[in-house]
Amino acid sequence: MERRGNFRVRRHVLIRVKPGEADEHVALVVNVSPGGIAAVSRTAYEAGTPLRLSFPPSELGPPKEVQARVIRSRPLAEAEGFELAMEFVQSEASDERRRLPRLRIRSATLYRLEGEGEDRGALLEDLSAGGVGLAVKRDLPPGSRIRVAIPETELGPARVETAEVRWTGPHDKPPMRRLGAEFMG
Repeated sequence: MERRGNFRVRRHVLIRVKPGEADEHVALVVNVSPGGIAAVSRTAYEAGTPLRLSFPPSELGPPKEVQARVIRSRPLAEAEGFELAMEFVQSEASDERRRLPRLRIRSATLYRLEGEGEDRGALLEDLSAGGVGLAVKRDLPPGSRIRVAIPETELGPARVETAEVRWTGPHDKPPMRRLGAEFMG
């Protein structure tokens, strides 16, 4: 039974884990959510240990490096190694805006501005577990809330998400506007 409000994506990918100044090693990611990851490692860590995680390039985007903190480390039941639960943390030294890889996608979709009754067309350009990038025909100021239809992808089933516009800007095909919105779920 799912205990969290965030959905998790089952993902098996090898990542590099670097705890502070110690040598890095490889871990196997088991699943990813907007708030963190679960992985299998040969090394145990105490709760609270800060780690730097390096994701390889994939169909979800270019290589990515993120900061995380160990929540739990417990021995595997039927094999050598440890199950690690880690939460993503904002890096003080980084202006990185994304914690999760993005799936580049070009799909027609619909959105509705909160308080309006009319669905409007948009082009879904990218998707992550934490938000979307859309091309729309009107300027929506940051802070606007929208409901957006998300098609079925490897990140999850088709659904409608509530999201808050974080930024807007010009699109390479005027009069379209580009926007980034973060899921509120």
